[in-house]
Amino acid sequence: MGHQFGRVRSVIGRTIRLNGIDFTVIGVAPESFTGMDPFIRPALYVPLTMSQRLSAALKDPLEDRAAGSWQLRGRLKPGVSREQAQAELIAIAKNLEKAYPDTNRNHLMAVRTELQARMQQDPYDSALAIMLMALVGLVLLIACANVANLLLSRAGARSREIAIRLAMGISRARLIRQLLTESMILSLFGGMLGLGLAYLGIRFLKGIPVPTDLPVVIGVQMDRRVLLASLLAAVISALIFGIAPAWQAIKTDLIAGLRSTGLSSSTRRRTLGSALVVGQVAFSMVLLVAAGMILDGFRKAMVMNPGFRTDHIMLMEFDTRFVRYSDAQSRVFYRNVVDRASTLSGVRSVTLGQAVPMAPNQSNQIVIREGYQFPKGQETVTALLHRGRTLLRHHENADPAWPGFYRRQ
Repeated sequence: MGHQFGRVRSVIGRTIRLNGIDFTVIGVAPESFTGMDPFIRPALYVPLTMSQRLSAALKDPLEDRAAGSWQLRGRLKPGVSREQAQAELIAIAKNLEKAYPDTNRNHLMAVRTELQARMQQDPYDSALAIMLMALVGLVLLIACANVANLLLSRAGARSREIAIRLAMGISRARLIRQLLTESMILSLFGGMLGLGLAYLGIRFLKGIPVPTDLPVVIGVQMDRRVLLASLLAAVISALIFGIAPAWQAIKTDLIAGLRSTGLSSSTRRRTLGSALVVGQVAFSMVLLVAAGMILDGFRKAMVMNPGFRTDHIMLMEFDTRFVRYSDAQSRVFYRNVVDRASTLSGVRSVTLGQAVPMAPNQSNQIVIREGYQFPKGQETVTALLHRGRTLLRHHENADPAWPGFYRRQ
């Protein structure tokens, strides 16, 4: 909301009205601050103790022991291990179970890193990320094999130079260090070029507007970890794919090298080069097949038939709690919305729903099928949950918090 206040420093102390409640601005967060979610940048932050009044909930979510949607994040003190924190949390969970058996029975607590929590929360996206990283690794292997093949060809052209150096008394270990240094310089140059392209790509992605009303941001950025990982990948690539050309180069026969023939060494280089080419082709085929599968899955997701018509639909979303409507007032409001919407020309049917079917904000429900034997290690299955009812018939019992939508033909 910085642009609404003209980016003035005197915004601190001003009053903002939210849902009929006056709030005083007590601080301004940095523009890069995203809170607990790196992909959402809210316009403002309010105290958690005000959640009940803002949402007009019947119960205070901080006092309601049945509310289990809160997430606790923190930093361990220096010298405290995860095992110690886990043991302390287990003791706390047992004490809570004794004090509140109705709501805390069989509730366990676990200490997890941010990466572990994300992987457990969304295992499908985690598997997709791992697969994409594996494909990136294949691309790196293909590129390194190509560069190693070029170094082998270059070593053949330098066979006379290396033979002269060996004849002058230069040790083979020193030659290996020189050739590895050349490979390292080449690898580091490629790494810096890749980082430059990555920086330009990130700036390009951040400049693309996200087609949503939510304050979604692309939180990808290059930090110290990215730089260290890139440096490590460059060094490892130079060592692994530079040692073979260097070793082949120092095995040059002195007499043959001085005569510029080097037949035996050339044969070995051709054998190793052929093996690298075979590896490149094999990895390239794997990469093409995987990319084809991903594109095919994306295409099927875009043209998937959901089982109902997705065209000629208009949506309206309401929440009467924000204006402090009672249940009776909400029923009257929704009845008027349905009555007026159903009289519009071109409207075929009007209905209420908790969420639009197959929308990203669908809730999940754990299902246990009676009499069904789940596979080993699985006790339940999670399914998308959608609740709705037609207002033209059941508007008297409609939930006041449900959003409404109608269909236009």
